[in-house]
Amino acid sequence: MDLFVLHAPADAPFVHGYLLPELGLPEGSVRTPADFTPGASRAAELERAVTGARVVLLVLTPAFLDDTWSELGEQLASHAAVGAREGRLVPLVLQPCRLPLRVEFLVQLDCTSQDRWDDAVGRLRRHLDHPGPARPTTWPAGCPARAW
Repeated sequence: MDLFVLHAPADAPFVHGYLLPELGLPEGSVRTPADFTPGASRAAELERAVTGARVVLLVLTPAFLDDTWSELGEQLASHAAVGAREGRLVPLVLQPCRLPLRVEFLVQLDCTSQDRWDDAVGRLRRHLDHPGPARPTTWPAGCPARAW
């Protein structure tokens, strides 16, 4: 798996409505908490996702920092990144928030305003060495991702 996207439940509209379509990664190469096995241990699923991904993307918002499971996933990802290749853990700041020092020192993708989204996703695509969707994504009027 190329990418594990860890996000708070409240940030799913951005992740599934904008980020993943814009990345255009092949099916099976990206995982989110929505892909966890029903009935499985959430901690074990987080560990498998973090250790099985080439890159872990943290979608950081106040909701992320208030969510116990997101916090555990971030701690596992931070631990797994120690001694690993640079760029294995990538913070994407969607809303301004106070970041833990272990995340704050990493180079961040800034998505705090919608006019920065395309540039940040382009940088992430290059980091993943992926050209992006085969065709431009079109957004229907009223798409929740574009309402942010």
